[in-house]
Amino acid sequence: MQYKDYNDYELVDLIAESNEDAEKIIYEKYRPLVIAKAKKFYPLVKNKGVDMNDLIQEGYIGLSQALHDYKDNRDAQFKTFASLCIEREIISLVKKLTRQKHQILNESIAAKTTGMNEEIFIDYVIDEGSDPIKYVMKQETETELESPGRI
Repeated sequence: MQYKDYNDYELVDLIAESNEDAEKIIYEKYRPLVIAKAKKFYPLVKNKGVDMNDLIQEGYIGLSQALHDYKDNRDAQFKTFASLCIEREIISLVKKLTRQKHQILNESIAAKTTGMNEEIFIDYVIDEGSDPIKYVMKQETETELESPGRI
């Protein structure tokens, strides 16, 4: 079976009937579209620890959803619908990666990756000035020392 022998609608119908060959053909046929969409968004996430293959995988998830959700009685062509689903799936990943919600977790580093002993690393990371109890105790001590009735 070659994808040039079938149009998209025939392949989608065959996939609905659980034809694995048709599914392989449509994934092969739409591979250039998935790669093009992934390349479009890669510059936005290349510094976020995401590989190009991750974006391509998301694109294939979008294509899979398009195959599952496509209704041929609508006015859209399958290629248009698939392109939209692929792009939306990739955009969803890009939004998750660029969101500030988990910035602290994404930018943190593990003690084992630094090559430091864990105790030294914890001492390095913990800022004594950020402990509210120590801050209040220090302020109270300074106030007591500065009070005029003190000898």
